[in-house]
Formats: sequence, C-alpha cells, structure tokens
Amino acid sequence: MPAAKYPDVIGCPWQRAEQMLREAGVPYQTELVRPTKHFFPTDEKQLYVVRGRYAPDGTLKLTLAAKALKRPEPEIRTKRKE
Repeated sequence: MPAAKYPDVIGCPWQRAEQMLREAGVPYQTELVRPTKHFFPTDEKQLYVVRGRYAPDGTLKLTLAAKALKRPEPEIRTKRKE
C-alpha cells in the first residue's frame, strides 16, 4: 500500500491511531518501547505513536511509548535564622 494512503498517526494517542488504521484497512504491527532508566515516571495506560515505518510486505510497523509524567518538584529547604 502506498504511503499516501496511510493515515498520519505519528504523535496520536494509540486508541485514536488504532481506530484510524482499522477504518482505513491498514495492516499494522506494534512494539512498545520503555525507558531504560526510571528517572522519569510514565503512564503505561496512555500510549502514543512515536514512530512508523513500512515493512517490505506493506505492513505499517508502529512504535508506541507511554506518556511521560511530570516529576514532582523537590522541596527547597532553607536555613532558619535563629
């Protein structure tokens, strides 16, 4: 299938992207990437499409990543004046 017929799903939430691909009849496969360090928390329930590439057989291979969450701001401690 030519690339022009694929819906543009890069950056879309996965639930919306999956719906668009099914409606268009696009064959696809997914893979999930995770951070190697857990410095930034993520929400595994909120997936987004971050990459798309075409396999030789015409299947759209999509890479999904979880939404990054904000880290709480560290408390700043100040010295008390006595």
